[in-house]
This record gives sequence, C-alpha cells and structure tokens, in this order.
Amino acid sequence: MNMLVAHQIHSFIDNRQILHDISLSVKGGECVGLIGPNGSGKSTLLRTLAGLLPPSSGQFSIADQPFGRYTRKQFAKIIGYVPQNTAIEFDFTVRDIVLMGRFPHLPPFGNERELDRLIAQKAMQKTSTYHLANRYATQLSGGQRQMVLIAKALAQEPRLLLLDEPISALDIRYQLHVLELMRKMARQGLAVIAALHDLSLAARFCDRLILLHNGSLLAAGAPLEVLTPAMLQTAYEVDAAVYTDPSTDSLAITAIQKSRGERTP
Repeated sequence: MNMLVAHQIHSFIDNRQILHDISLSVKGGECVGLIGPNGSGKSTLLRTLAGLLPPSSGQFSIADQPFGRYTRKQFAKIIGYVPQNTAIEFDFTVRDIVLMGRFPHLPPFGNERELDRLIAQKAMQKTSTYHLANRYATQLSGGQRQMVLIAKALAQEPRLLLLDEPISALDIRYQLHVLELMRKMARQGLAVIAALHDLSLAARFCDRLILLHNGSLLAAGAPLEVLTPAMLQTAYEVDAAVYTDPSTDSLAITAIQKSRGERTP
C-alpha cells in the first residue's frame, strides 16, 4: 500500500519557486533517502508533506486519503516530523517533550495516561535518551536534542515518519544508531523519508533514493540506479568514484574533484 502519493507538487516562497513538479510515492515498510545539494528543496518538500507548508499547486494523499480531508489532530496521528532546526527554547524536561508526541492520541482536555507514559518511555529507550528523562531541554547538546525530538516523533506512533537531516548533529556512533533504528522501524511497517547528506550512508540504509536538483526530481530508484557518476556530476558538480564497500556490501561514494569548468565561488 502506498502510504504517501504526491502529484505535481509546486511550491513558491516569497515569489520564488522552490519545488518544480514533484511527483513521488512511498510505501509502508520503505525507508527512502531524500538527497541533493544544499538548496535543492529537500527541507521544503518535507515541510510540505508534513502539512506545514501548503503546496502552491499539486496535491498529495496520505494512506489513500487527500491531505485536505484530515483534521489537524488526525494528521498528527499519522505523520511524525523531525525538523532540521532542533532548538528548544522552553525549559521542559526530556520526558515532558517526548510526552508531547502523545497529544494527538489524548481525549479533549485529557491528561496523559499510563499507556502514554509507557509509549513515551519506550520511545526514549529506542533512541537511547531515557537516561536524560529528567534533564531540562536547555541543558542538552545539539545531538541530544536531535535524539529527543526523534523520540517525540516515535511517541506519536506515526505511519509516516519524515526526518530532516536527522544525523547532522550526531557523532558516528549515534548516526549509525539512528539509521539502524530508522531501517528497523521501516521493516516493522513504518514508511520513512529522511533527508541525508552522507551519500554512502544513504545508500547503505535506504531502500530507495530520491535525488533533487534545483527543486526538481532528477532521479528516483534503488541506490545503484541513482548514485551514478553522471547523476552525481549533474546534481553536485563533482566527479565521484562509486564502488561497493566490501565491509558493508553497499555502495560508497568518494568525491574526487570539482567538475571541469565549474567556477570557483
């Protein structure tokens, strides 16, 4: 079943077109990497699919129902979104922040139940943040905040999880932890879309890749189909070596040099 279907999405921000005719679909159980250079539209696309930025034209549906038919609370039960900006300005504890993910499941004016506290605890355990449960958000590092917001999204028990650069502030150990968790959740039926900059990690952990370039969909498919030297040259303006890493049995990419003829900024 297609959890997400987007058709001819266009997006303008301040009279500037950011997304051009984006059409894609993602099934439950798929882990999809959203890749592309800075400014290619990855964050705008994720914000659009998260319901935070209405498309200028085009439409998308979630679980076979058009986006516009969902109430805000219904949509929040299905979509979990972790933004790139992890700033938390209010002095909540980690436990309180993760419990906020249960809000869509609470009755009107109702407080969290024992079940909600248990689900929040499991989300913290999955993200290795349970030991931070009583710590205040303002005391956390950027990487810790990133893990806490992922835990909050998991506490929503979504069917589609959208992650914008979920490993950008993490060290190597926690990068692997998040990506392994992302793939595990997909294997359990969750649909996952994650914007990633590390192409080798994207190839290793994602079933499919969607490559954006200048706001358009340049390529979509298995890592082997998308991460070709020609595609990388077009999108990133670099010559790259693409090979199979014997230690992981997955594609690895090494940028060699800027493409010939590229002007130095």
